[in-house]
Amino acid sequence: MRISLVCTNDIIYTRVNTYCPAISRFTCNHTKRGISECHPCPPGTFGDGRNGCTACPPGGFYQDEIGQMSSFEGGLNCKDCNIGTFVRNGSGQAVEQCQVCPEGTNQTMAAGFRACVCKHGYTRNNRFKSCELCQEEGLNCTFHEYRALLPGYYWNWSFPTANLDEYQSFAKNLEDESRFYESQFINYSKEIPKIYKCPRSASCVNHMSYTSKGISGSCGYGYTGWLCSKCKEGFFMVLNTCVVCPEKMWLIAEVFLVLILCLLFYLFALWQYKREQRLNANQRTILDTIVSRVKIILGFYQVVGEFFESLHDVSWAGGLQVIGEFISYIELNVMKVLVRPQCYDQNLNFNPKVEFIIGLALPVFIVVVACLCYFVYKGWSSYKSRAVHCQHIMQDNLSKLRTKLTTLVMVLLFVMYPSICTVIFQLLPRACKEFCLDHQNMHCFHLLRSDYEIQCESLSFYQYAAYIATGVYVVSFPCVLFYLLRKHCSINSQKSSRGMFIQEPLLQNVDENTPLLNDQSVQPAIPIWLNFLCENYKPQYWFWEILELTRKVTQTVLITLLGWEDKLTMLLTIGISVMFLTFHARFWPKKDAFDQRLQMFSLTAIFINVVVAALHVPEGYEGAINVFLIILNVLVLAIIAGEMMYILIRRLRRLQPLNILTAIFRKGRTLFKRKL
Repeated sequence: MRISLVCTNDIIYTRVNTYCPAISRFTCNHTKRGISECHPCPPGTFGDGRNGCTACPPGGFYQDEIGQMSSFEGGLNCKDCNIGTFVRNGSGQAVEQCQVCPEGTNQTMAAGFRACVCKHGYTRNNRFKSCELCQEEGLNCTFHEYRALLPGYYWNWSFPTANLDEYQSFAKNLEDESRFYESQFINYSKEIPKIYKCPRSASCVNHMSYTSKGISGSCGYGYTGWLCSKCKEGFFMVLNTCVVCPEKMWLIAEVFLVLILCLLFYLFALWQYKREQRLNANQRTILDTIVSRVKIILGFYQVVGEFFESLHDVSWAGGLQVIGEFISYIELNVMKVLVRPQCYDQNLNFNPKVEFIIGLALPVFIVVVACLCYFVYKGWSSYKSRAVHCQHIMQDNLSKLRTKLTTLVMVLLFVMYPSICTVIFQLLPRACKEFCLDHQNMHCFHLLRSDYEIQCESLSFYQYAAYIATGVYVVSFPCVLFYLLRKHCSINSQKSSRGMFIQEPLLQNVDENTPLLNDQSVQPAIPIWLNFLCENYKPQYWFWEILELTRKVTQTVLITLLGWEDKLTMLLTIGISVMFLTFHARFWPKKDAFDQRLQMFSLTAIFINVVVAALHVPEGYEGAINVFLIILNVLVLAIIAGEMMYILIRRLRRLQPLNILTAIFRKGRTLFKRKL
């Protein structure tokens, strides 16, 4: 190829080529006569060795000379604008065209391939426009100019006016610090989703939020769903913590073990009750005292369990899993924690609708089964008594069975009452929470606070049923108990009613070494099936258990319906805790000093939980606070367990098992010698 260059007017004549070749620092135009006119690159452009003359890119660049060429192919030969200035549309031909970078940018640095970088903590939607402060809680704008999520937060891009793919392309384009970025992604004109704080911060890890690939956010290991609040397949939940399901063999073995322990405890309680009734009918039995301790444990952990599910960001994985499962057992979340149906099949996961049906059916089932047992035994006894003519024995046995069944039904209904109230309350309309995906609140929906997978629009039938159950069960059950207690206990308390508002001395003759062995008090002449409600209270305070029941349900319903983020919940929960602490300190309603101190300690622990939850814990102290709360909430159980161990040791010492074994051995040896 041979090219003749004529310098005059910078015209190039060619006799070989039809088109002028791409010559650096020149731009050439082909004419009809086969002549290509090539001119040096004008101001605002430069030759990059590839495409003839190329315009200086938008940003902090201009070129006020002609015929400039980059030093290497694909390079850049434009002058830099002054610090903090840029050319918006590119092709800058003079330094005067460089304008000050917009608001929110760092004007102490060179603009680069944008309208100056954003200040620390600022973000932008356009490469060449202003930056705005990351004011919304949960935004991560520390190491980049686009919006991403901090750990512990969640957003959702699934609404029409947002486009995750487009924003990811825009963010990736912002990370490109060369002139070869994609011009079609220099701005994002659609909406950014609203950010929500996850109920459990560790569930929303967002571990790739520092890159454009992690803009959508990510849930932690084992978590999924809205706000990362659900467990994936192969996990089950313990107080808002997803734990790996054990092997099915261990699941079945654990269920059988718990059932056997419950059966053994029931048999022991029955044997102990009969034994102590024979020994001394006027003494408070050990079984009565155990029931009193169990009521305190239930009253404490049923409320604390709701707190941990709603407000404490504590991980119950690892070594704490046993403690978390125990608290869930006491909350009577048997199906969730003991049976764990989702570990057998993910489709068997019990949602609030299923829990509601089971919760309503369970009291009816218990009453029906008890009635069936009674009538079956009555029919069998009637048939048997006709043969032997023992009607009086049959009537006596039926009376005993009726008392036992009534006692069992009353105890079960009392123990399950707070948990059934929870499953009823969590389906009321007030238990729904509104979420809006966009900041204009145009794309909103309502989810059930107890299960974010359930939309409240589909719960009309359950909500009406929950209203009916609230009146029929939640309100009527304590009213019936109050009526029965008043009928059977108020007569026995008339003699001591004069001292109701006078604080009595603290059981002066109580042996503090072991309340279980030394507490002696006369039982009121009331039915056995009702005695467990007022046995541990002084006669004039026969109604106190109803107050405690109301306290538990009130604190639970506030958290269930309003959520802990509601200021009214904080105020009323703290007020209730302080009020009951004051009442217990003022009236000292329990007979046993140990019971009274344990109850006050449990109320104090609940109060501390509430106060810690209401206050903002500074960063760096969360771990220590969580450890303190776990120790505090396990201490109630530890105190009672320690007392039980002490009693067991005392009993073994009194029985002197070594002497008993020696006597049995000697007796056996004597019998053996006689036979010989």
